[in-house]
Amino acid sequence: MANRVSGNGKNTADHFNNYRRTGDFCRKIELEFGLKIAPEMNLKKKTKALNADQDPKVVLQQQLPRILKTARSFSEFTRFMKKEGFRCDIGRGLTFIQIANGQKIKGSDVARAYSLQNIKKRLDQGQEVGFARKWKVSKGMRL
Repeated sequence: MANRVSGNGKNTADHFNNYRRTGDFCRKIELEFGLKIAPEMNLKKKTKALNADQDPKVVLQQQLPRILKTARSFSEFTRFMKKEGFRCDIGRGLTFIQIANGQKIKGSDVARAYSLQNIKKRLDQGQEVGFARKWKVSKGMRL
């Protein structure tokens, strides 16, 4: 380890932009020795942005308003969600589970309007009083 303190007690090591200097050094060595050039970290962010349309949260934000307009009951809502590739799991709140990869997203994380309580209210508004009394969601229910 090198000495980082000069004779007059000042820190001589430049720790700013370490990642940039390290990256530049790696590119130089890769080119010098003909090694495979590793992708830069900022390129991964761009790739992630391009795949945003495949992000389950974005898909839910696009599909939920349409499904809630057409669904008349919670069971119909879960049926429509299954067709879109999501299973609904009810615990303390509503969780959407993507069937393809098992990724879980809480309804309230998608938007506050998609929490269990808000979806219940929204579906109950369009229902007659008799159905609203019958519809009770129990904790731990999987649909």
